[in-house]
Amino acid sequence: MKNRIIAVNSNCYHGYSIEDAIAGIQAAGFKYIELTATKGWTEHVFPDQSFERLLEVKDKLEEAGLIPFAMSGHTNLMDTARIPDFVKNIRLAHFFGAKYIVSSIGEAHLKDNAVASNEVVAEHIKGFLPYLEKYDMVLVLEVHGDHGTGVILKEIANLVGSDRVLVNYDTANAIFYGDVDVVKDFGACMDKVGYVHLKEKAGGRQEWDFPALGKGYVPFPEVFKMLDDADNLSPFSIEILRLSLFIYATVSTFLVIESTTTAGIRPFSSNLSFSISNIFTTSQLYHSFLVLLLSRVLQPLRSGKWMRQGLHLCREFS
Repeated sequence: MKNRIIAVNSNCYHGYSIEDAIAGIQAAGFKYIELTATKGWTEHVFPDQSFERLLEVKDKLEEAGLIPFAMSGHTNLMDTARIPDFVKNIRLAHFFGAKYIVSSIGEAHLKDNAVASNEVVAEHIKGFLPYLEKYDMVLVLEVHGDHGTGVILKEIANLVGSDRVLVNYDTANAIFYGDVDVVKDFGACMDKVGYVHLKEKAGGRQEWDFPALGKGYVPFPEVFKMLDDADNLSPFSIEILRLSLFIYATVSTFLVIESTTTAGIRPFSSNLSFSISNIFTTSQLYHSFLVLLLSRVLQPLRSGKWMRQGLHLCREFS
């Protein structure tokens, strides 16, 4: 795996505060965060928040050593009434120093009040180009909803015709919404992929089941190889939408994945014992364990080797 940014999407902490997200992601050792500003869903940051509040979040990020390199600002780009809202999202992303602004074509979690053809959407998006140029940002269109394949978004990106508008390939959404073969669809839009949401899919193809990476059937090794073969260094942003982790009462053994070129694994014996009540005392600690698990799974990416190992630290239940 070639070197690239590996971040965590704050949407993993849907229903929890941005402070919880920052604390958990920092505890796991990550350095990059994708902030979420999705109306009606996860508003960790949002244009209508006070300047004082936004400064407070920015300071917390700096204190935690987290770089907000991207922001999800999902808006219905088919709806002319929502265009001013997306301009505000672009400006908010710039305030945090983000290079990437993420959006689906339709509303991510609200009802669409308008629909439009790909040609009309492309014209709307062209209207954002002066702002993207001004703030030196890239808009990445997410595989989502009725635009649930990379092929569809590649068509829109081609109609826009700018390197500042690319595809955010969400590996699970392509299955859930697009019902496509991820490897084939990903390959068909590779030349327009500029960002990747690493999201797992389990259960039925149209079942809302997005567990921890390695717990489903998304073909991540093939996806990573395709990116490397294409010399595509798009950043990764981890997204997990099923936070149902059960921590074993007693941890006897777990795997420590070392960041070396061989991604060596060594068993680490532990006599640590935890009571369930102590572990779940705060949401922050709960989610710290979640992101820590993700970091253990993903460390081999930095060293060039993908491994899907069972961790004795945690298990999942539905």
